Amino acid sequence: MKKSILLLGIVFLICLSNVISQNYVVGFDGENDMVNLGADAGDGVRSVELWFRSYEEILPNNSKRITLVTRNSDDQIGEFGIYIGYAFLGERGRVTFTRQVGSAFYYIYSDQNYWTANKWYHVAAVIDPVAGMKMYIDGVLQQDTDPSFQATAYENEITAIGCWGDKPVRWFAGDIDELRFWNRAISSEEINNFMCDSINPQSADGLVGYWRMNEGSGNTLFDASIMGFDGDINGAVYNLESIDFSFEVDQFMVQFYTLGDADSYHWDFGDGNTSFEKNPTHVYDSIGVYNACLTTNGICEQIVSCQEIVICIEPSAAFVAYLNDFEISFDQLSQYALDYYWDFGDGYISTEYNPTHTYDSIGTYTVCLTVTNDCGQDIFCEEINICVNPIADFTYSTNNLKVSFYQLSQYADEYLWDFGDGNYSYEPEPVHIYENPENYIVCLTVFNDCGTDQHYDTIMGEPPMMCNFSFTVDENGFVQFQDESFEAVSCFWDFGDGTTSTEQNPTHKYEANGSFNCCLTIENIQGSYTFCKDILVELPEKAFDLRFYPNPADDVLRVDIPEDGQYRISIFNYHGKPVYTNELFIPGRNIYELDVSTLPSGVYIFDLRSDNLSER
Repeated sequence: MKKSILLLGIVFLICLSNVISQNYVVGFDGENDMVNLGADAGDGVRSVELWFRSYEEILPNNSKRITLVTRNSDDQIGEFGIYIGYAFLGERGRVTFTRQVGSAFYYIYSDQNYWTANKWYHVAAVIDPVAGMKMYIDGVLQQDTDPSFQATAYENEITAIGCWGDKPVRWFAGDIDELRFWNRAISSEEINNFMCDSINPQSADGLVGYWRMNEGSGNTLFDASIMGFDGDINGAVYNLESIDFSFEVDQFMVQFYTLGDADSYHWDFGDGNTSFEKNPTHVYDSIGVYNACLTTNGICEQIVSCQEIVICIEPSAAFVAYLNDFEISFDQLSQYALDYYWDFGDGYISTEYNPTHTYDSIGTYTVCLTVTNDCGQDIFCEEINICVNPIADFTYSTNNLKVSFYQLSQYADEYLWDFGDGNYSYEPEPVHIYENPENYIVCLTVFNDCGTDQHYDTIMGEPPMMCNFSFTVDENGFVQFQDESFEAVSCFWDFGDGTTSTEQNPTHKYEANGSFNCCLTIENIQGSYTFCKDILVELPEKAFDLRFYPNPADDVLRVDIPEDGQYRISIFNYHGKPVYTNELFIPGRNIYELDVSTLPSGVYIFDLRSDNLSER
């Protein structure tokens, strides 16, 4: 028998996990189950021990005798027996130990007269050769005794478990375990020391019957003592002493079922919550693996049955999307997810909970959300149509009756221009020439796959300038002229410096700085027209090779003048301070003599300048 020890009411806890050690007991249905131990098993017995638990509670007003073990006699009183008495004869629900000696009957009763359903109790009945009959319940000596001291007789009636000998009456509904017969009066110490332990039947002094009831199957109840009084099982069955359980998981809710009965139930669901119900329902807060344990009272011990409860719900992926032009924001609707992986369908991804993404262009994109947890993954995909209506806009520039249009539209794929004069264009940036100088309402219609948009503007028509030109001046003094006249058929340019040209778009170089009045005369079908503009020419100063001698000079410094002109002569000392300045006209191709006799000896800087030439 696989049990821990109960000493002085102290319970030692055995914690079993998943599968409990298979400690069997024999169960009786209370109707017709029994075990026949034969006619010799009860001879010469002075001590009887057994464990019992009733399937139903037994009250003081119990109306029948309930037999645990007895040897029957013809009058059905029993040569000896242990039973639970009924409300008459003073028994009133107490465990009764009875003896028949000759025609005399002797009874002693337990102090207790209420027996909890499915709770184990130990009974030891002893016939002491000196002190007589006495009884122990769970190792505690009961108050009632009797001086009868004779051992059981050698009779021919059978000894039976669960009913009144061979008489089909007084049945027991419950389990019985560890039945022992001794031919001597065992002591209180022996009862308390060994009632929770299996004993060695070969070395136990005076053990004349030992039915462990742990076979688990078959119709024979084996006697482990040296006597070999094997019993025949009639209807009784083997039950497990332990109480196991099953369960059903529905997402986070678990329904537990106790596989058997006990006098009490204590559930630890493995998440800090408990219950004392027989078949509780518990809801876990999150996925995970929980060790759920059921603790019930066994023989001399609390039996703990544990099983792993796996709360593992695969995630469910879902989301909604909100569009704002090219920007899209996502709201998470997934359940039971721990990780998130977004594929926006344009090569970009995200692992955020609720991401925001901006697409580069309109189109249809397949957005997929993959969610995972420890139990699995789920994928939810949805097509997102990025469809932004186009925005029409433009600007323009005019040159007489020629108008150039410039595109300012957004998100447009196609264009339709209505110039307001009956003409149209599909170009993005057309150039249009009007026939008359009037006001025109120009309409631009733009298209894409999502819609259309229009923009209107009024082109203010003005009479064309019959003659006009523009020009640019480069750094070298070259001027590029551009004819902008209206349908000119001939051009005559007067550059204002005495030179002319008949080219339409000539290039001219001015030889000196100044403002020159340039005039263009054109002819067209309307007549002859002239237009003039001032051309400001600022040429860079031109250096020339300066020759002066002797160097160093004592009295006179001679300078070669390259050409006619108004010159300014300056002399600076080594510190940059002017010591001589003069402006005068000097004929070209001449040698100018400068008196330097008044200057003290030293190093000087000579500077010669004219309108177009300079040298230092």
